[in-house]
Amino acid sequence: MLFSANAALSFVMLTRDNYSAIRKDTGNKVAAAMVMPLIAMVAIFIIRFFIALFSPNEAQIFIAMYTSEAVPVLWFYVFLALLINIVMIGNAMTRLVSKIRILAEKDQLTGLWNRRAMQKRLTTIHQRWHKNNEPYSVILLDLDHFKQINDQYGHDVGDLALLTAARLFSTVLRQHDVLCRHGGEEFLVLLPATNAPAARIVADKLHRVLRENPISWQEQKVQLCASVGYATIYRGCQPDKLLIEADHAMYRAKSEGRDRICQALTPQA
Repeated sequence: MLFSANAALSFVMLTRDNYSAIRKDTGNKVAAAMVMPLIAMVAIFIIRFFIALFSPNEAQIFIAMYTSEAVPVLWFYVFLALLINIVMIGNAMTRLVSKIRILAEKDQLTGLWNRRAMQKRLTTIHQRWHKNNEPYSVILLDLDHFKQINDQYGHDVGDLALLTAARLFSTVLRQHDVLCRHGGEEFLVLLPATNAPAARIVADKLHRVLRENPISWQEQKVQLCASVGYATIYRGCQPDKLLIEADHAMYRAKSEGRDRICQALTPQA
């Protein structure tokens, strides 16, 4: 009875763990199909528990299972064991592929999404705009005088500056906003469901939180600031063009003296 109860509980936990892991990448239907052998094992051990609890002739029942009359039952157990092995191998492969995909879409230093992942999410947000007419904006930030920080303090401080900027930017963004390392010392923010005035407010927050939190290095304060450009989607504009316009706005902020925010010169603006 104790063995059957523990086995049933173990398979319940195994089923839940496998279902949750597989569902993230394959969906509910495929995940449910893959864990059916585990559910069958739960049912078998529950039945075995009640047989052990209520049957006075339990020993004779299990002895009969191993006679020639119970060969189909034994083959069923073999087939079920093979299915369970397939489920476990499939689960392991699914998790491995998911982990590789995540690593391929993450920046190694900051842990933020990289440009490859950003393009996928930008495409999804743009499709949502076409379908629901839901505006979105992009913000491009470039850390000012980053080369001087590297030259004066070393690349360790440069890495610390990037990590600090990534952490600070994350604190002022919403959960469904997308923060990416666009390359070098550039960061890109995708803002779903955000028009131009709201994008300006977010840009102000990002700009301010960086200025108000200098990094400390060997009892020295290293001030961080950024040039910021932002753009909001409009009719006839494609995602790549929107990124170019935000990039031009960011470089205009640099040419006007750095450490400031500029809006892209779009028809909407």
